[in-house]
Formats: sequence, C-alpha cells, structure tokens
Amino acid sequence: MLLGTDNDIAYLNPETGTPAWTRNDVKKLNQDDVKEIPGTPILLVADSTGSFSKGTRLYAIDVLTGKDIWVSDKLKGSPVAVIPNYEKSLILMVTVMDKRMNKDKLDIAAFDLGSGKVLWQNEFSEKVDLYGIERGSKYFSRFDLSGTQPPVFDGDSVYFTYAGLHRFNLADGKLIWKVPYDVTEGNIKRANAAATFDPDTVYTSAKGRVRAIDKTTGAVKWTSKDFGGGIAEIVPYKDVLYSRLGGVFYDFGKREYVTKKPLGVAAVDKATGAPVWLYDKAQDSITNIVLLPEQNFIMLADAKNLIGLDTTNTGKIKETFKQKLEFKFNLGKAATVAKVGRFAMGGLGGLAKNMSAKGGDTTDEPVLISKQENGTLVIRGKQHLMAFDPRTR
Repeated sequence: MLLGTDNDIAYLNPETGTPAWTRNDVKKLNQDDVKEIPGTPILLVADSTGSFSKGTRLYAIDVLTGKDIWVSDKLKGSPVAVIPNYEKSLILMVTVMDKRMNKDKLDIAAFDLGSGKVLWQNEFSEKVDLYGIERGSKYFSRFDLSGTQPPVFDGDSVYFTYAGLHRFNLADGKLIWKVPYDVTEGNIKRANAAATFDPDTVYTSAKGRVRAIDKTTGAVKWTSKDFGGGIAEIVPYKDVLYSRLGGVFYDFGKREYVTKKPLGVAAVDKATGAPVWLYDKAQDSITNIVLLPEQNFIMLADAKNLIGLDTTNTGKIKETFKQKLEFKFNLGKAATVAKVGRFAMGGLGGLAKNMSAKGGDTTDEPVLISKQENGTLVIRGKQHLMAFDPRTR
C-alpha cells in the first residue's frame, strides 16, 4: 500500500500497517505524479520543483526495497501520460509545461526501462486538448491525457490519437506522418476508440466518424458519415468494421457520468466506409460489444436486455435474439451504495434525483461483457454477475 504525505512517501505492509520503506526526499506529490508500471517492480515518481517548474526529476524506484533503480533529470515539464512498451524495454513519458492548462503542446521522451537512459525526445507539433483529473479540485484543476485512449504500438512505430493521428518512429522518435483533425467531444472523456489495424490501414474514430488511414503514407482513404455520437470502440472482422455508438462517459465539466446517444452499433465497409447496417435501438445504456463469429452475431447489452445482432445481414439489421435482463438493485439497508458510483460528485443527492426522476427505477445497468476461454460470456452490472452461453442462449 503506497502512502503519500507532505513529508514523504511510504510503502506500507497491508497486513500490519508498518512501513516496508520510507522516502523523505520526494514529498508533496500529487497522486498523478506517481505511476506504477504494470508487470514490473518499478514505481515512477515525477518530482517537479515548484509550481512553475520547467523540468522534472524522474525516479524509478524498486517497490520492494524503496531504492532507486535509476534517476533522470532529462524530463521536460510534468508528466501527463506514462506508456510502457515491454517488447522494446522502454517507457514513453508525455509531458506538458503546466498541468493547469487545458490545452498545451506535448513533449515526448523515450527512456530505457532498465537504465533510465534517454533514447530520444521530440515535441508534438500541435497543441493538444487535455482533460481534468477526476480526483482534482473543482477550483484548482489539473489536467492530463486521461480523456484519451492510450497510444498503440505496431512494430517499430507508435500511433498517437491526440489532435488527430500521428505516427512516430520508435527507434529515433521522428514523426513519420500526421493527419490532424478534431478529436474532442467537449469535456467528455474517452469518447473515441483506440486505433486499430489491418496490415496496411489504421482505423480511428472521432466525433461520430470513422477514418481509414494508409499506414505507409498517412493518406486518408475514406471518412465515414457522421453517426451522431461518440464511437468509443471499433472491432474489425473480415470486410467490416463494427463500431459501438454512444455509452456512459465521464463529463469533467459536470463532474458526473452522462449518457451519450445514439446507443447502438454501426457496421461499415472496410474498403469504402459505406454503411452496411445501423442498429440504434439500445435502451438507456450500452455495454462493450463482443464479436462471436462462430455464431454469426455480435453480443451487447442495454439497460433491459441481452441482444444478439446478426452479422450476416446488410441493410436492415436483424436482432438474432433479445433476452430480458433481471438486474435490479437490492434496496435493503445498503440501498444506495453500489449505485452512487454512477453519479460521481453527485453522491447520494444525485442518486435521489435520479430515482425520483425515474419513478423509483431500480434497474442495475450492465457495464461489461467478458468472454471466457470456454466460450461463456459473463455480464457484469454494479451488483450482479451473470453467466450466459451464447451457443444455447
């Protein structure tokens, strides 16, 4: 358990509460200045020297001992994203000069994961929209890249979906090409999908449209029609891209989660971007989509039903099946606990307003579908888990 105070940081034994180690040379850190690198024993600590600092000292600390693995003074500004690449044994650190700005130019530095050696540094050519940190103060906001999808690695390249699509060479950090376009949905976080690939094409989404971009040249092959809402997920399969429309997103301006409509799935032709079919009948909420090619349908859930969409149709989409969900909140002594999360800063008041507006609605909307190795799907709500066999339905 990592604890930060005004005077130090400490790693506590979770069973006893006693410190395994303490460091008092790094102090008064914000939570977003400390990053764990999953799959490694490395804790990255970015220590800025004052509010208007032009530089940051970066510590790579061994979480087992508290000792430095390496220290670097080569970082410009304050980190807004940390992206490890284990295959290349490097970390990309994305920084800005002032985290109190909601738009700024980015600096990208690649560090060797083992030694901390700076492999290269480069500056983003466009100013990029930043997003308010959810746990930050309402009046003294700090901003980072938490509202964007993380960059995607592909061999010796990395693709950033900030302010459009930018491809960088991982070996030397040079920009290979860029396609600038507006990606921002106001204060809504993660309303666009992560970049996905074919051998010669990159597919991205922004502001309700899907784009196909040539990997080699950066030329835009096509741009789809505007489907009218955030496209937060793209699933390619054979000659079609399946795009999830809408969902529940965090709105930093309102300090709460909001539903963006339309809710459904759009299928577009990979070669042309032309619509193959559109499904916009999901009610009140939508989960991720799960492609099941063996059964020829896409699985999703809305607030009321499990839904299977036929992937063999064109034009008017057909629901292969629709099965009612019985996810209801338990209104016992802990009546509000699980549902409060959806209303973020609104807390119990937000729940009360929602329950009143919906006439005491106790629906527990499903939030995620996970496919297990044995083919079973697990649908997760806030208070429920359900296992579903798509073969027998």
